[in-house]
Amino acid sequence: DHRFSDEIDKLTGYKTQSILCMAIRNSDGEVIGVVQAINKNPSGTPFTEDDEK
Repeated sequence: DHRFSDEIDKLTGYKTQSILCMAIRNSDGEVIGVVQAINKNPSGTPFTEDDEK
């Protein structure tokens, strides 16, 4: 993805393989936060639509 910058990986030595970001909404549908998960597991398997649920 051209939007991803690996600058932090270079600085920290960490290897980002996959990212899942999701909005957290209240009961009115307003975004009240965001959750981000990096690297589903050590094997590098990407996140799936099931992970989004």
